[in-house]
Amino acid sequence: MSKSPSEKKNPFYVEFLKAELERRKAKNARYSLRAFASALEMHPSALSRILNGQQELSLQACLTAIPKIKMVDEEKRLFLASVAEEKMYRAAEILANAANLPEDAKSSLIAAPDSRALEMESLLKQSTFKTALISPEGRYLFVSAPSEFVPFFDEKTVGKTVREAGLNERLTTLIEEQDRWVMKSGNVSKLEFAYPDENGPQWFERIVRPIRRNDGSIESLVSNLHDITPRKREEIMLAKNLNRTERLQKITALLSAALTFDEVANTLMTNIVPLVGAMAGSIGMIDPSKMLLRLIPTQKEDFASPLYEIDLTDPRASAASEAYRTKSARFVPDLMAAASETKTASEAVKRGARAGAILPLMIDGEMTGVLNLRYADVREFGDEEKAFLILIANQCAIALDRARLYENERARRNHAETITDALPHLVWLFNADGTLDYSNKKWEEFRGVREGQLNATDWAAVVHPEDFPAAKATWDQMIRGRNPFETKVRFLRKDGEYRWYICQNIPLIGKNNEVEKWVSTGTEIPSP
Repeated sequence: MSKSPSEKKNPFYVEFLKAELERRKAKNARYSLRAFASALEMHPSALSRILNGQQELSLQACLTAIPKIKMVDEEKRLFLASVAEEKMYRAAEILANAANLPEDAKSSLIAAPDSRALEMESLLKQSTFKTALISPEGRYLFVSAPSEFVPFFDEKTVGKTVREAGLNERLTTLIEEQDRWVMKSGNVSKLEFAYPDENGPQWFERIVRPIRRNDGSIESLVSNLHDITPRKREEIMLAKNLNRTERLQKITALLSAALTFDEVANTLMTNIVPLVGAMAGSIGMIDPSKMLLRLIPTQKEDFASPLYEIDLTDPRASAASEAYRTKSARFVPDLMAAASETKTASEAVKRGARAGAILPLMIDGEMTGVLNLRYADVREFGDEEKAFLILIANQCAIALDRARLYENERARRNHAETITDALPHLVWLFNADGTLDYSNKKWEEFRGVREGQLNATDWAAVVHPEDFPAAKATWDQMIRGRNPFETKVRFLRKDGEYRWYICQNIPLIGKNNEVEKWVSTGTEIPSP
């Protein structure tokens, strides 16, 4: 049962600020709330509302205030935690959904915005997720109760950054870069990583989401961490049990379903990397005009490389430079030994990689990009494995070339649609069989419906009953040919009034000298 406002206890930070104000007044009878607000770099009216429970203390104001007040470490922790606690109320729905809570627990969390931190923690403990609230500066403001599923991050982390929490350098770097990327982009990010354990590596997935203020700016981040070891072990076993031919067939099928650059890159991270036994991977596309290799960002690791652009003319930048020069694959059995040779090898070692493969993406004899695979252990690449990885790179190259064609076509279509939407005419695009493929906004506004709602049977209701039989007969006859033609018809406007239009219909002839589409325009004319 929720508490009434009168029963609700003030957060620790409110009571602490009140006590601090009274301490300062006791030392100086003339000390005022205005002076206290100035010391905290806050507006007096805002401080007054905070002390009266009418306004929350923002995270930025909290972080500004703490150094201005003498506090022991425990007071700092409680101060931060109580501010975070209030932010958790507004993030309750995000947390409940993200933490995969049972429906009854989720309902309780969302329905009880005045519940205290312990109540929230007891609900969040029902999940296999470890949940945390993080300030824009990367300081942990709240961490859910200890979990048997996640062996790191606990209440001792509150008030610290991930670097101060004592994790290994590789994991610290990954988490810092993930959080920075979410703050910069405003998008949700997923990261999978291995954590050393005496029984073999544990695998975790970390999902970070932004929490926004009413004006849309990002106030804080919420992260959810959970154990995915069973799934990752199953993927690794699958990769070991499938022979190379089966794995290549599976990879080819997965890539054939990827239409865009992003989809190809995410297929690599999600599916291909486990199937080849790698720990991570990336795809870079070459910009020949600037001699740069640009990485395609993925949902899982777009934040993880500060070397987003690689200068192919600089052999110290990456082994990709040598691969580009020779148009041949590079295999690095020991990245530690190569760390002093290139920047990318050094960065890969920081992230726990110990071996790598740099595979050219070739189309019609031209190198269009690089597939980069990283492995967690030092390995000797045998001839069969090298040939297998080169075949995978060839499949990636084909998929990326198909994605390039698809995205070019989509861009051309978007460009054409932008132009037709700006025209004062009605515009339609029909398939060769006469079915509607596209209509511009003018037509949708005229009819008050979307293009998808205009199927063949609708046209009888759209065209005036006196005009429809002749117009349909002309249309059916003419689209069997390839000559332009025009019709005059009355279309029913969304307000119930018919308007006269002259329609020009022009065929689009394709490469096979056959009609691929019909472009039709409608121009309003006075009544005959």
